[in-house]
Amino acid sequence: MTLSKTGLPSSVLAGGRLYRLQTDFRYALLFIQNLKEDAPLSAFDFMYDGEPPENREEGVRAILRWLNPPAELPREGGAESEEILLDYEKDAPLIFAAFWERYGLDLLDEGTRLHWYKFRALLDGLRDTKLNDVMRIRAWRPDPKDPPSYRKEMARLKEAWRIEPELTAEEQSAVDAFDALLKG
Repeated sequence: MTLSKTGLPSSVLAGGRLYRLQTDFRYALLFIQNLKEDAPLSAFDFMYDGEPPENREEGVRAILRWLNPPAELPREGGAESEEILLDYEKDAPLIFAAFWERYGLDLLDEGTRLHWYKFRALLDGLRDTKLNDVMRIRAWRPDPKDPPSYRKEMARLKEAWRIEPELTAEEQSAVDAFDALLKG
């Protein structure tokens, strides 16, 4: 996202050709869901505003790069949490409520059209919502300095809000290897 330009990226380069995409956040969320379900490559054709590339695998990789453009900030580093902090499907009610509360946006209204990059920017900018509270609980780690009663309550909440990984360790390893290839 560049504020000096009026438009947002709406196409990907695959096989030396540009392909226009469906940029609304709903398409991106469906794409992510199809990835989780290990859908066949042809199941991602809905993302294109027209014909998909012949090489579907290259096209899916291009869409993945579009969904997750490299960011200058925050810098990579620090210990990565193994906890899943956000799941677009399981947390849909919390996401809806947060967008309604903070921005007055009804994400379920058919008239609401929001480019994926705008959706992500607004999501990343949310503060002081139930969604933020839940994500903080999921990211919480015990600190010996905290009172035992606090640690016990936070451990209980963390377990209550924990999202189970949908992949086995072997499947997650394959996804991580694929992600590493995408990042170069």
